[in-house]
Amino acid sequence: MRWVGWAVSPSRPTNCEQCRRIAKANRKRPHCDTCQRPPRLSAQNQKAWELWSLLDTHGREFDTMGGNPLPLRLEAIEVECGKSGDPDGMEWRVLLIDSKILEYRREQRRREASKK
Repeated sequence: MRWVGWAVSPSRPTNCEQCRRIAKANRKRPHCDTCQRPPRLSAQNQKAWELWSLLDTHGREFDTMGGNPLPLRLEAIEVECGKSGDPDGMEWRVLLIDSKILEYRREQRRREASKK
């Protein structure tokens, strides 16, 4: 699921054409060989991404001391994934997406804190 890191990166272009334009404007070559953007998500991964996005927006709690995002609540994941045709598969995907994104966000916060 390398695409998860690409999907949450604030600096990513939204499509290949935009990436090519940005590279051309900066007189650089596009980095297609290392790009993590998937050519197309599977239907199950697309559905899991939609569920995760919903839960991230409306079901995420934060650590009140540091403002860090906490992992999604299992009850919320079970309820939302239970509405899909494959609840166990969706739960697994949503949990995996959440773990990757939490790791990415924590690393990003560490980098920001070290710059201060």
